[in-house]
Amino acid sequence: MRVLFNGSMYVKSPTGVGIYIREVWNNLFRKLDTKGVDYLCYTYDKDGLSKQDNIRKINLPFGMQYLLKKFISFHRLIWNFFYLPFIARNYDLIYSFSSHGSPFIKNQIITIHDLVCFSFPKQHKFQFLYFKYIVPHIITASKQIVVISEFTKNEVIKYYKVDPNKITVILNGGDHLKHCDGLFISQEEQKIDELISAQDFFLTVGASYPHKNIERLIQAVNGMSEKTSLVIIGSVNKYYNQLRKFALQKNMRNIIFLEYVSTNFLNLLYKKCIANIYISFNEGFGFPPFEAAVNNKISIVAESGALPEIYGDAVHYVDPLSVKEISEALRMVASSNIKHCQYQKRFPALLNKFKWSNTADKIAQLIFAFTG
Repeated sequence: MRVLFNGSMYVKSPTGVGIYIREVWNNLFRKLDTKGVDYLCYTYDKDGLSKQDNIRKINLPFGMQYLLKKFISFHRLIWNFFYLPFIARNYDLIYSFSSHGSPFIKNQIITIHDLVCFSFPKQHKFQFLYFKYIVPHIITASKQIVVISEFTKNEVIKYYKVDPNKITVILNGGDHLKHCDGLFISQEEQKIDELISAQDFFLTVGASYPHKNIERLIQAVNGMSEKTSLVIIGSVNKYYNQLRKFALQKNMRNIIFLEYVSTNFLNLLYKKCIANIYISFNEGFGFPPFEAAVNNKISIVAESGALPEIYGDAVHYVDPLSVKEISEALRMVASSNIKHCQYQKRFPALLNKFKWSNTADKIAQLIFAFTG
């Protein structure tokens, strides 16, 4: 049996889907080895991935590699659409860790993490066009679709009219920071830590697009009587810069913006924060509340998307549209009027249920079922 893994969403400094690929791959390869599977995985970067002899870096032939080097979305699209099918001819199954595949491959399984682009089509126009016009053809060609929550399954049925029997729900893990050591950080991050640690702060991670709802969070912090700080971590893009400008216009000096940080430093910030805030309008799963729970910190979470399904009663919910309700929750958490222990006692069960080893087990079972 020969299986080709498509990890074309894995790049240096992974977030979101990249973390998913890293954690699944690092748990999955052992299960493949025990079954004697012949396998190979294609990614854009190898850092953080185990079994590197079974990983190949994605490149386009001829001058396209050079011409599209700075246009990762187009590079990825061309590689998946046209180059991947030639490699796939020698494999029994192509398993994609994301929605990227090719309509020219019949023996493939793809993974859909969320369909946020349909609710927010303007925030990433290329992604919206990809999911609207290209993904339907990839779905038609695929043997099966893996989704990461029941919420995402319902979204796929809603937007693509897919037979539910063609969809398999395999939940993510959430324990990827469990063995992380936050003590070993760079000198630059040590200086940032000294600045941040001088005051109490809330933490929010993943401020990359409008659906993350960070403007309302900034307004909620501004409305608090106690001037605690808010640390915002996100990739620098148009939205991130708009948030900086928004905070500046409100003359808010207690908002600290950080770009991508190392895993160790992120873990340290979770340990030191008052609480994690995750009030996104739409998530297929959502990692930050797990990352906070690993560090025994509670999360204030939007009652939207897949978040109630995944987190149950282990987080404190708010209406993501209500600045007043978000602000009140922040105030209660900061003053300990919310009993942190009532949530913390539920963390072990939450983390035990959502393990990456369980995710890899389910994926391995699906692969074996389709390859005999």
